[in-house]
Amino acid sequence: MLLMAFLGVFLIWLSFVVAQLDIREFVASRKSLEEFTAMNGVVPGLVYFIVWKKCLDLSGRASRKEYWWFIFWQIILFSEFALIGFYFNSPIPGLIYLLVSLLPLISICIRRMHDTNHNGWWLFVPIMNLIFMLTKSAVTRRNQ
Repeated sequence: MLLMAFLGVFLIWLSFVVAQLDIREFVASRKSLEEFTAMNGVVPGLVYFIVWKKCLDLSGRASRKEYWWFIFWQIILFSEFALIGFYFNSPIPGLIYLLVSLLPLISICIRRMHDTNHNGWWLFVPIMNLIFMLTKSAVTRRNQ
């Protein structure tokens, strides 16, 4: 129990440190989110907010870096909610977080498929989408 609590505190601390460094730099730049990411590339602490902003945009592309940083933040935040649920002996916080974050997760997965030059419907073929997302680099052709 003590180890779980320590892990939860460490994950929260780590997520705040990484996000805070990038957010401070973003605020100091006085640029829009799109200008800042275009200038600096994928910024780990801001990826989560960028994906939420684009959660209804299924036509763009998502780089490997953007995809994996978002998955990293999903794991960290789900772990935090699951630990809260573990503390209160209830799976409800983790399940609520998963349901709320399902739309951005599907959105970034579809955009990642577009980046590998595949249709977003491949997302629903379980083995192939993992192979495409994990191994393929970005393709410079236009989306179809």
